[in-house]
Amino acid sequence: MSHLFFTFLTLLLADQQPHKTDGSTTAEMDVLTAPQGWRKERIGFPLGFAPTLPYTGFEDIRFAPGWSDEKAEDFWSYVFVWYVDHDPQLNTASLQRHVKLYFDGLMETSDAQVVISSNSDPVDYVGHVVAKDAFFTQDKMQLNFTVRISECAAQQKYLVLFRLSPQKPQHAIWQALNQVEPTIDCAHPAEP
Repeated sequence: MSHLFFTFLTLLLADQQPHKTDGSTTAEMDVLTAPQGWRKERIGFPLGFAPTLPYTGFEDIRFAPGWSDEKAEDFWSYVFVWYVDHDPQLNTASLQRHVKLYFDGLMETSDAQVVISSNSDPVDYVGHVVAKDAFFTQDKMQLNFTVRISECAAQQKYLVLFRLSPQKPQHAIWQALNQVEPTIDCAHPAEP
């Protein structure tokens, strides 16, 4: 539980850390842009809470202003991107395994339930995860999410972009989540 306290403290202080967006190096630049008031955090792979995720690179995160307020409409609403060095070669089954590893570690559980389906585009996915909220309420919650995978040819990197909220996709928070975009110009990988 001590890493949860550290993570929470990091989230509270993350907005006070300087971040460059001039594109000088990926270690210094923000990969995501978000509206004013969103908190940010960056975690390098391997992730401390999910070290078996098979990536190198980092995770860049943006938290909605009410992310930690269980009475707010944007409670637990956030966006993160895995900025990775190699093609993640994700499909529905592997993405489901990776999301489960991520949330089992984040929530210090082993029973996160993940449901993912492919959208009309083979690199877009929708789904939800049901897990115990180990940060705030200690109750089970469902987070709905979308995933978009892009190749950044100029940088020789890949983006795996997640948007998450307990709110249904019709809720206004999804408009705000969709405003959080990569700062890097990337395209979808070519279909086989």
